[in-house]
Amino acid sequence: MAKSLARIKPVKIDIVKYDKNGKPYVAGQDNILVAKAPLGKYQQLTIALTGLVKKLPEYLKSQGATDISQVIDGMDLVGIIEKIPELISFALDEILEIVAIGAGLEKQYLEEKVGLDELIMLVEAIFEVNGINQGAETLKNLLAPGRKK
Repeated sequence: MAKSLARIKPVKIDIVKYDKNGKPYVAGQDNILVAKAPLGKYQQLTIALTGLVKKLPEYLKSQGATDISQVIDGMDLVGIIEKIPELISFALDEILEIVAIGAGLEKQYLEEKVGLDELIMLVEAIFEVNGINQGAETLKNLLAPGRKK
């Protein structure tokens, strides 16, 4: 029997405010519950992920990659998550779109309240509760040449 995925994963977002001297302080936390997406929302999520994947060649060229298709073929979604800090300069809109859809948040909230570490935790939670990495691996295995039918 297939392993069941967690349907909800909480992610804590520190709310940072500034005092009258401009010093930051944590004023509280938002507890974001990232839930497994229904099929309609999952479709929106995969469209947003496709937008990010389309930005990868530009990013990889900037990093000196010469055989871009080989690098992309060797990358999994975890690899993409690990590259988020570097990808922000190339694909911030696409990353924010993925998180807005997957976590049910407004882009403005993400831009104003979410730090890089929290952004990465949100992306990981979205991928985990929706089985995105496992789904991509399963599909890759099904499409692999020489697979027994």
